[in-house]
Amino acid sequence: MDLRRKDRREARLKEEIEKYRASNPKITEQFADLKRKLYTLSAQEWDSIPEIGDYSMRNKKKRFESFVPVPDTLLEKARQEQEHVTALDPKSRAAGGTETPWAQTPVTDLTAVGEGRGTVLSLKLDRLSDSVSGLTVVDPKGYLTDLKSMKITSDAEISDIKKARLLLKSVIQTNPKHPPGWIAAARLEEVAGKIQAARQLIKKGCEECPKNEDVWIEACRLSSPDEAKAVIARGVKAITNSVKLWMQAAKLEHDDANKSRVLRKGLEHIPDSVRLWKAVVELANEEDARLLLQRAVECCPLHVELWLALARLETYDNAKKVLNKARERLSKEPAIWITAAKLEEANGNTAMVGKIIERGIRALQREGVVIDREAWMKEAEAAERAGSVATCQAIIHNTIGVGVEEEDRKRTWVADAEECKKRGSIETARAIYAHALTVFLTKKSIWLKAAQLEKTYGTRESLDALLRKAGTETPWAQTPVTDLTAVGEGRGTVLSLKLDRLSDSVSGLTVVDPKGYLTDLKSMKITSDAEISDIKKARLLLKSVIQTNPKHPPGWIAAARLEEVAGKIQAARQLIKKGCEECPKNEDVWIEACRLSSPDEAKAVIARGVKAITNSVKLWMQAAKLEHDDANKSRVLRKGLEHIPDSVRLWKAVVELANEEDARLLLQRAVECCPLHVELWLALARLETYDNAKKVLNKARERLSKEPAIWITAAKLEEANGNTAMVGKIIERGIRALQREGVVIDREAWMKEAEAAERAGSVATCQAIIHNTIGVGVEEEDRKRTWVADAEECKKRGSIETARAIYAHALTVFLTKKSIWLKAAQLEKTYGTRESLDALLRKAVTYRPQAEVLWLMGAKEKWLAGDVPAARAILQEAYAAIPNSEEIWLAAFKLEFENHEPERARMLLAKARERGGTERVWMKSAIVERELGNTDEERRLLDEGLKHFPSFFKLWLMLGQLEERLGYLEKAKAVYESGLKHCPNCVTLWLSLSNLEEKMNGLSKARAVLTMARKKNPQNPELWLAAVRAESRHGYKKEADILMAKALQECPNSGILWAASIEMVPRPQRKTKSMDALKKCDHDPHVIAAVAKLFWHDRKVDKARNWLNRAVTLAPDIGDFWALYYKFELQHGTEDNQKDVLKRCIAAEPKHGEKWQAISKAVENSHQPTEAILKKVVVALGKEESSAESSKH
Repeated sequence: MDLRRKDRREARLKEEIEKYRASNPKITEQFADLKRKLYTLSAQEWDSIPEIGDYSMRNKKKRFESFVPVPDTLLEKARQEQEHVTALDPKSRAAGGTETPWAQTPVTDLTAVGEGRGTVLSLKLDRLSDSVSGLTVVDPKGYLTDLKSMKITSDAEISDIKKARLLLKSVIQTNPKHPPGWIAAARLEEVAGKIQAARQLIKKGCEECPKNEDVWIEACRLSSPDEAKAVIARGVKAITNSVKLWMQAAKLEHDDANKSRVLRKGLEHIPDSVRLWKAVVELANEEDARLLLQRAVECCPLHVELWLALARLETYDNAKKVLNKARERLSKEPAIWITAAKLEEANGNTAMVGKIIERGIRALQREGVVIDREAWMKEAEAAERAGSVATCQAIIHNTIGVGVEEEDRKRTWVADAEECKKRGSIETARAIYAHALTVFLTKKSIWLKAAQLEKTYGTRESLDALLRKAGTETPWAQTPVTDLTAVGEGRGTVLSLKLDRLSDSVSGLTVVDPKGYLTDLKSMKITSDAEISDIKKARLLLKSVIQTNPKHPPGWIAAARLEEVAGKIQAARQLIKKGCEECPKNEDVWIEACRLSSPDEAKAVIARGVKAITNSVKLWMQAAKLEHDDANKSRVLRKGLEHIPDSVRLWKAVVELANEEDARLLLQRAVECCPLHVELWLALARLETYDNAKKVLNKARERLSKEPAIWITAAKLEEANGNTAMVGKIIERGIRALQREGVVIDREAWMKEAEAAERAGSVATCQAIIHNTIGVGVEEEDRKRTWVADAEECKKRGSIETARAIYAHALTVFLTKKSIWLKAAQLEKTYGTRESLDALLRKAVTYRPQAEVLWLMGAKEKWLAGDVPAARAILQEAYAAIPNSEEIWLAAFKLEFENHEPERARMLLAKARERGGTERVWMKSAIVERELGNTDEERRLLDEGLKHFPSFFKLWLMLGQLEERLGYLEKAKAVYESGLKHCPNCVTLWLSLSNLEEKMNGLSKARAVLTMARKKNPQNPELWLAAVRAESRHGYKKEADILMAKALQECPNSGILWAASIEMVPRPQRKTKSMDALKKCDHDPHVIAAVAKLFWHDRKVDKARNWLNRAVTLAPDIGDFWALYYKFELQHGTEDNQKDVLKRCIAAEPKHGEKWQAISKAVENSHQPTEAILKKVVVALGKEESSAESSKH
């Protein structure tokens, strides 16, 4: 009975407690949900939480206040301390106060000074001393500086010296290997006047710390002049690589010869010391300095100052070679290019300066150097100060626009020029304005500022030339008027404003800018009464113009156009008729009169015009336009040619209207009348027969001996007629002839001609031009790099034959350069035929038989073409040339294995193992047995391979997978564990072991394995991701989220973690999470693919396609992205899109990716092509997606 009551009583008590706790929860329970969210806090947020203070009452003690009367003795002592002493003691009075050390400063409290004077040095020592790990340490630099400036002036300081001596004695006794202690102790004795003691101490310091250069330098300083050399000699013997000691040894010598001998001795021990090289060069004469610098740049090839110093001492030709070598060693150094430009300028080759700077900037940009505009401007100013004006101008021309937005150029450049002017860099400012005026030809403000610069700093001639150029290039009103803002108090309508601004008073005549104003009149439309009023104002103004200056043609044209705009066409015709009478020799007036006339009258008007100005080409061309049929047009033009037989424009127009035979006859006459116009000669040559064309071109060469186009046309002519053997000879003769005439062979221009010849179908001409001009102006050591760069640029522009010709020429010079053979082969592979590629590779292995990559490329191409015996023969030849090449063995194995010849493959691998093959050979051998199903042989090979290569993780992995496939899970576990002992940093082994443990013993064991793996391999995102996925697979979403948060803290820039994080969060939060991911790793393909999935699910097809394309572009080797892209196109794309993705994937040949590797490395898929693997991965992705959807529901 009591037992039953007890049970009921306890149950009732438990229920009451639960009710009480529900109504009065604990603080910890109230904040439990908030505490669970604390894992989301970052480290910075944790640190920003303020510390809580203890404000409880128990810690607030009542303060005891006690008041005690002050004793009389204390008051008396205070009075004495503050007492002012106004009298001197008898000794000081007798000396007149001069012996008092404080006599220079008014002293009011002698008592306080007396108590404090003995503590000066002791306080310093107390502050400087410190106890570290039981040793007394003194700050060397601060203390030694104080010791240098010490002077003993009183008995108190002598006492402080004793204190310091005791302290430093403690330093050198407790820590005798501490060099600053010995130095400080020696200096203290020196300050105390005990120089011998100081020397003894520093001598002991040298014995205790023989490898410290400061101790030796101090010993040298303290020694007498006779002993100093012996001391420093012992020092450099103890520390042969100390630059400071060798420099000190040189200082001790008095004449330059001995100093130089010491420094050269130092360089024998420290050949890479730039400081020693500089010192020894400064002491040498010019010839010796040159020889020394030649050796210096060999020892210190990465120090630009030595290269530049050597270039300055060399002759012109040698200096160029030196700078070219410097460019090879220091490809990212702008100073070399600038010095090269200065060198050319100093030798009068100013035409080369701009090219060198331009090439330099392109080369630096290829090397990834950021062109800093401000730094280059400083270099330009430095060049100006050095007198290299052309270099300064070239630098400004090539760099002033770098990093400047188009709309900011004018303002920025003007500000730069003004700043340079303030700093006195006048040539730099002049160069900036000169460049700005090539871009802003019509900007009056820039012309004015440039003129002001010339007026202040230039000559009268330079100012006059600038202003003349300004007047020629930019009549001020040539620029269309665009400022239509209101001016004055009137209505300020459009036309009145323009007329007010365009009118000007020059020598009593009213002048209107013709071009700008007439352009505006053409586009005018009257839309209101206000504009009618403006027409009247304009009429009055223009009336004044033509009355005051009737011989001013633009005035008549403007007045006529104004009437035309106003709709009074008859008045316009009358005005322009008067204009023709007043200005009969101006062709613009006649053309305007022709335009305003009716069609019937226009011919009569233009006839009067050509009669008045018979040599006006514009009038004859206008007269021809008025005719409707070609025969009449041709008649008019021929009439014009009777008056102007040397007009090229008329000849071209009449030839275009004629048939082929007439055109030929006309051109024969044209070249007689205009013998210096090359286009006419070339046009005639194109119309003639082969023999006559040769004669025409020969005559053209006689008249135009400096014209390259004639020689190029002659070469094309021979090629077109099948005489390809003559093409190269013609180009070669042409270049020689041009050089004899003083023509500079511009390599870039001739390369453009070669590309033009290729586009015209003249391949032989293109090749001949490249062969004869590609090496012009290129230094011998720059040829390989320059030619390869030229070929790549041509390839980008689509000039394949030009690129092929460049590589062909390069290979005649660099027969044994593997890199050029490879680039040429790549070009043939992409743009050529199988036959051309095979021929090139055959030729390549003839000259480079040891280049295994060339043999392998040739064999692969034969294999891909389906010619397996030929591929086999190439590999046999390769083996004969390189018998010990493992790559050749493995390629031969792959050829046999992929073509289903397992026995041949086995034999090859067996021979490779006998010859001491590497771990790859053993791995391939095991793969063959695995695919053939010979598990015992596979295990034997793996066991033997692991005996030879225990640290090769793939063998452990394959052995473990073998045991797993056979169902021996315990053995597989043992294999993985053994593998991890040899390869603790192999992530793949850790993941395999964790998956096995999860399969055998559940999540807890797998969790332990992954935790251990993360300890051994910190900051590894793959291990964190595996742990997160393991928790998710078992339904522990919270634990997975916590792990993901920790993972992102440890690996904040991991794309695979961010991609998984995006997929883990709920759908509404994915957009925010993807934004965070893109901020951390913008160019990671995993994140980009995850964002593409979001767009895909939101049905944003175009965006999803763009992001997927970006992912496969960034990582073409990851097959998962190709499968995702292909799946997307199957769902949303057209058939063409699907084929394009499939084609690109096959070309990329992906090898990696989580899903891709799992499927492609499966035994049943070993010989499947890329297309089949891609489709299987797509199916796997579909299954995974459907299972994920079903698990959610």
